[in-house]
Amino acid sequence: MIELKQFTLLFVVSLMSASFSIVQLLPSHYNCNNVKSSRSPIIREDCRDSLNLFSSSNITLTFKNGYTQSCGTCRVTILKSKTLVPPSTAPKSWAVTALHQGYDHCNGNPVTATIGDGEKIDVLLAYGNGSTCAQ
Repeated sequence: MIELKQFTLLFVVSLMSASFSIVQLLPSHYNCNNVKSSRSPIIREDCRDSLNLFSSSNITLTFKNGYTQSCGTCRVTILKSKTLVPPSTAPKSWAVTALHQGYDHCNGNPVTATIGDGEKIDVLLAYGNGSTCAQ
């Protein structure tokens, strides 16, 4: 019985320390484009679907199919920060976080959100080409 209590205590302490050590990386810079447009507003779900068009594993995006993907109202472009060059790969979690944080920060307007530690990436959300989003 004592061993079970010690194990439980150790497990709880391990869980608590793990939860305190996880820190979400947030974008370091946003550049909102608040130009008035007659176009339909960008829809978050279209941005998510555009991001899902990139080749990826659960962890890493690759750019075999290009560094820009578009569907519906949203075009997503991923570049090395401050360049016009796509990275060879990018952490998918960074792109997902930058997409949602940038969308929220700029109220659904076109945005460039910069994220990363070390080699940063820019995630650009712009008006899409209206193509049908694959389900």
